[in-house]
Amino acid sequence: MPHQAVEYLRRAGERAIRLSASNEAIRLLRQGLALLATLPHTPAEAQQALQLHLALGLAQHKAGQLAEAMHTFENAAVLARETQSPEAEAQAALGYEESRWRFNLPAGTAIRLLQQALDHLGEGQLAVRARLQVSLAQALMTTYSPEQVPGLSQQALALARSANDPRALFDALYLNVRYDRRPNQSASRLAYMDELLRLGESGSEPEHVQEIMAFRMLERLERGEVDEGWADQQFAWTSTLDFHQPFYDYTTILSKAMWALLAGRFAEAEQLAEQGLRVGQQMQVENVDGVFGIQMFTIRREQGRLAEVAPVVKHFVAQQGIRAVWRPGLALIYSELDLRAESQQEFDRLADRNFTDVPQDELGVTSLVYLAEVCAYLGNSERAAMLSDRLRPYADRNIFAGFHLPCLGSGSYYLGLLAGARSRWAEAELHYQEALEMNTRMGAVTWLAHTQHHYGALLLERGRTIDREYAQQLLHQAVATADRLGMLSLAEQVRACLAL
Repeated sequence: MPHQAVEYLRRAGERAIRLSASNEAIRLLRQGLALLATLPHTPAEAQQALQLHLALGLAQHKAGQLAEAMHTFENAAVLARETQSPEAEAQAALGYEESRWRFNLPAGTAIRLLQQALDHLGEGQLAVRARLQVSLAQALMTTYSPEQVPGLSQQALALARSANDPRALFDALYLNVRYDRRPNQSASRLAYMDELLRLGESGSEPEHVQEIMAFRMLERLERGEVDEGWADQQFAWTSTLDFHQPFYDYTTILSKAMWALLAGRFAEAEQLAEQGLRVGQQMQVENVDGVFGIQMFTIRREQGRLAEVAPVVKHFVAQQGIRAVWRPGLALIYSELDLRAESQQEFDRLADRNFTDVPQDELGVTSLVYLAEVCAYLGNSERAAMLSDRLRPYADRNIFAGFHLPCLGSGSYYLGLLAGARSRWAEAELHYQEALEMNTRMGAVTWLAHTQHHYGALLLERGRTIDREYAQQLLHQAVATADRLGMLSLAEQVRACLAL
C-alpha cells in the first residue's frame, strides 16, 4: 500500500536523524514526499505531508542546510494551518527560528510564524506556549535596542520558569547568555551556563552541552581566564566529533582560527579561515562571507597587507551607505596606511552623528575599538573622551570580534590609546600596564606587541629621562615579536620610534 510505504519512509527518516545520518534521512523523507505527491489529496495525505515536512526540516537543519530547513519549516507551518494542527504549527515555527538565529538572518518571517502559532495554540498548552514566547523574544532581539534587550531576555526567563518546562527554561537561559553581553553581567552569565549544563546533561540532545561549553569558553577568555577557557574549548572540540553536523564543523574551524590568531600563527589562521568559508558556503548562508572578511581583515592587518583589502572594504561601504558596518574598518585601514585625510573623512562621518551609526549588535564593540585606534591616530581629544566612556566597561576584559571570531586584545589597551590622545599620561600608563598584564596572561602575543609599541611611544613622547630606558625595552620587545611573526607594519612603526 502506498500509504504504508510513505509511513515506513517517514519512520526510517526519523530513525536516521536519531542516528546522526542526516543526509540519509533527507533522502528517505524526500522519497516519501515524492511518493505522497502521486496520491489523491485527502486530509490523511495532508497530515502525512505535514509530518514529513517537520522531519525533513529537522534533518536539513542537522545537515547544515539551514536555508532549505527554513523553507521546509515555513511550508510545514502552512500545512499545519490547513490541517488545523496548532501543535505542529508551533513545532514548525520553532524549527524555523532555531535555524534562523544561528547566522543572525533576517527575523521577519520567524516573528510572523511564531506570532501566528501563538494565536492558534489552545489556552491549555502552557509548555508549548512558553517555548513559542521565548523563541519570539529571541527573534525580536534583532528589532530591539541594546537598552531593551536585558528586559526582554529577563521577561522570557521569568516566563519559562513559571511554565516549569525544561526546554523552555533552557531556551530562555540560552537567550540571556547569547544576547545580554554587558560586561557587568559576566557572573550572572556563568551562573546561567552552570544551570544550562545541568539541563543539557539531563536532556536528549548532547549538542546543547557542546554549545554551552563553547559559550563558557568565550566568557572565560573575555575574563582573562585562559586556562579555564582552553579546557572548555577542548571539551567542545572533542564533543563535536560525534555530531556529524556541518554547523558544528564550521564553528570548530572558526574557533581553531581564533586560537591560531591569538598566538600569532597567521598562515595557519588563514588556512582555517579559508576552510571555514568552504564549509560555511556549503550551508548556503551568505553571512559566512562577513565572518571570513573579519578574519582576513585581522590577518592582513597584522601582516601589513591592508592595502590588499582596502578596495574590497571601500566597495562594501559604498554599497551599504552611511550605516555600513564596515565604515569603522575602512577608517582604520586608512589610518594604518597613513592616509590621514581619508581616515579623517571616514571618522568624521561617524563622529559627527555622535557615533550613532556604529552598529548596535555584536559588532558594536568591535567598531568602537577600531574607532578608538583611529581617534588616537588623529589625536582627537574631544572624541577620545566620548569613546572612553563607551569602552570603559571593558577595561578589565578582553574584546572579541564575535563568537569564535578574532580576539582584539585587552580593553585597557584601547583606553590607554584614548587617554594618550587626551594627554592624560598617568591614566594612559595605568591602562597600558593593565593591558600588558592581560595580554601576557592570555598569550595574545600580537596584542602584547601592539601594547608594548604604544606604551613605549607614549613614554618617549612624554619626554621624561627616567622613562627612556623602559620605553626602549618595550619597543625592542615589540619589534622582536613583530619580526618573528611577520608583522611588517608594526615592525616598521616600532623602528621609527626607536630611531627618535
